[in-house]
This record gives sequence, C-alpha cells and structure tokens, in this order.
Amino acid sequence: MRPNGTLVLTVDSSIYLRDNKLSERQRKVSHVVNFYDGLALTSRLEDNGFEVLRSRYILKPPTWNVLTKIGTGVRWGGYSWKALSLTAYPLCWLSEKLLQKKESEYTLMQEARTLGKGKY
Repeated sequence: MRPNGTLVLTVDSSIYLRDNKLSERQRKVSHVVNFYDGLALTSRLEDNGFEVLRSRYILKPPTWNVLTKIGTGVRWGGYSWKALSLTAYPLCWLSEKLLQKKESEYTLMQEARTLGKGKY
C-alpha cells in the first residue's frame, strides 16, 4: 500500500466465542483462524503501521442471529447461501437499523490508514 493509503477490513468478531458450537462451525465453514474485538484488531493494525480511523460492529440484529444459527446448522454454502443472501442481507440491514446494540454483532469492520513507510 502507498503511504496514507486506506484499508477497509471486515473480520469475524469475538461474539462467536460466546457460543462454542457456533464458533467451531464458523471456523470450519468460513475457514476462520482468529476472532477479534475492537481493541484487539486496533492493536494489531497499529502495531503494523496503521492508524485506525473508525471501527464498527455490524450484522447482529435478531434476524441475523437466527439466519446464522440456521445456516451454520444446515451447512449452507455455495449457491444456496448466495441465493439466501440476496434477501437476507437487506432484511438484516433494515432490522439492524431498528434494533442495533453496540458491540454485540458478528462482524467487526474497521477503516485504517497507513502511516509513512512500512511493510504493508
């Protein structure tokens, strides 16, 4: 990346760790190695020469919670997951706007900028 370049990153949040069965299934289905909370991801980015500009948790209204548990339970993937996503994501986005709780979502999104020269 160039100096002052922008990185937008989404990761699985540490909320998965509250449910061992769900976190193990997410590791297998999505090949997840690490789950992060905001502080851990910010620390990791800053240690590698980034300045975190914003951090936000997304995708954890009740609708998303139900769909995630069903999807991981029946091993949705490939075309079935893509087809469901066409309707599920807009539905989840709308319910997220209405029922949002801070720091209890499944996905953590951060925007960061590179600082000077470094290994990117």
